[in-house]
Amino acid sequence: MKRLHLHINVREENFAKTRDFYSVLFGAQPTKVKPHYSKWFLDDPKVNFVIETHQNSTEEGIHHAGIQVDDIDELNAIRQRLTKANIPVMDIGKTACCYSLSEKTWTADPSGVKWENFQTYAEHDDYGSRTEQECDADVASTR
Repeated sequence: MKRLHLHINVREENFAKTRDFYSVLFGAQPTKVKPHYSKWFLDDPKVNFVIETHQNSTEEGIHHAGIQVDDIDELNAIRQRLTKANIPVMDIGKTACCYSLSEKTWTADPSGVKWENFQTYAEHDDYGSRTEQECDADVASTR
């Protein structure tokens, strides 16, 4: 199953109001709430929707879009299609990001919109990146 992933940046002063807006729009509270980060993982619509704010950032709006897949074969199929079409791909591999352990591939459309294609293995307490070896150990412990 594939799920649309949208990542929206908001200004810190608008964060609570924006979180409330999307809770009303989706008819659901966020499934994950951290300081400056909220995520709705919904089946209707089938979306992984994130809002976040970064200190000292003036960026607002859609930061990136993505496709979240359930298994590595789906992720590899996306990678192969992009590579075959000579579209630049940046393979991140296993990483800890956005409070999750995932395997990721990034690309961008011709106008520069970033696309993250990924499989999430597990939840994680840390927002930032970790080494592939640390991720492998954490992923192995969740299976």
